Amino acid sequence: MKAIHTLIICLLCCFCTFSCAEAPKEITPLFPCSKKLNNPYGVCAHLTQTFWDQPYHDSLIKSMKQAQISNVRFDLWIPYLETLKGNKLLQIIDSAVEKNVNANLDQLGILFVGWKGQRAWDKKKEYLAFLDTLLFHYHNTIPYWEVMNEINLNGARDNISADSVLSLYMSLLPITYKKIKEANPNIVVTSSSISDAPDNFVDLMSKRKCYNYFDVLNFHSYDYPEKLPIKFQRIVKSMIEDRWEKPVWLTECGYSTFAEPTLEFWAKDSIRKEQEQAYRIPRTYLISFAYGIDKVFTYSLRARENNVHSSEDNYGILHSNLTPKPAYYAYQTLTKMCPNRSTRPVLTEYGNVYLVKWKRPDGKIVYAVWTSKGKETVRVVRGNYNCYDIYGNVLSVYNDDIEITSSIKYFVGGKRLEIRLN
Repeated sequence: MKAIHTLIICLLCCFCTFSCAEAPKEITPLFPCSKKLNNPYGVCAHLTQTFWDQPYHDSLIKSMKQAQISNVRFDLWIPYLETLKGNKLLQIIDSAVEKNVNANLDQLGILFVGWKGQRAWDKKKEYLAFLDTLLFHYHNTIPYWEVMNEINLNGARDNISADSVLSLYMSLLPITYKKIKEANPNIVVTSSSISDAPDNFVDLMSKRKCYNYFDVLNFHSYDYPEKLPIKFQRIVKSMIEDRWEKPVWLTECGYSTFAEPTLEFWAKDSIRKEQEQAYRIPRTYLISFAYGIDKVFTYSLRARENNVHSSEDNYGILHSNLTPKPAYYAYQTLTKMCPNRSTRPVLTEYGNVYLVKWKRPDGKIVYAVWTSKGKETVRVVRGNYNCYDIYGNVLSVYNDDIEITSSIKYFVGGKRLEIRLN
């Protein structure tokens, strides 16, 4: 006979007990972070790329506002910038920045790595001149600046070591940081995003004291949400060893809904992947918040969808025609359940069962429950609450057996809720 696990959630006194063979593990933040969520929701969008999102900017802003997304990450460079002269060089960026400002969106601008196969450190003079131009125009309108994208991948692309890449990066990072802070000391400078936070690269950055030249450590991960803590532990390990700490942002995460080209019924595979994308988004955000991540950006807002079999073309939570994928509705439900200024979610792990708790600005306590794998049968013993699925649909589960899966169920309000997991 399986042991019966009993979870009691008392919404009045916020008391929780769990009778379980495996001791519960309550997570505390690893990084400096706010006690309440402070505009944590973001997306990535290619707002300066005329072949991607730039023509749809107005509609994309509307989608962001409807989902209570307050941060947008985009490029402060243009692939064909050398063909633009004088004022024309900044027209596209000007338009993007102005529209974001008017929509009260906080902007994270990415300084480019390079162009025409060359890196910024290969064209240092041109890079610094363009940086001066950008700062002259946007030092009061773009609050967050990212010093290049995924530099740790440049080693593999250019067939050079991680140590060599960091040496080249450090030839620009200190002067970039100095120039930005001279233009506006209130600007938040993030490190180059680090793809998947590999041990060797994080350690190298730490040993070289890169942290002296950024305010926020920035990384990317497209892994399962429940594997994110491995990345968090890598980062905090370097901080502890070298005696420094910084806030941490996750500025790219997501799941592509592309169809495998070898599958006979690829359309069905796309539907399955769209559901999986929707399941992962709220789990990624809640786990990240609980570990002390202050801002999380989904990659990306709109899928280009030129090729259904291309991974890069199908990351968006909106289709290319701007109709929402299920993931957009899951994101929208998350921001409604856990809006800005909610208390930082507290995560407790019970084996493969995840329980997250927070208090909304309206005073209501909310719980999110899911499993990292498999299913758990749940019987609601008593309670006075509303239960919702990831799309915001009301679920009738009072005194019924329900399944907890990788698709989150939210429990909102009520004086006392008791459920049993078999």
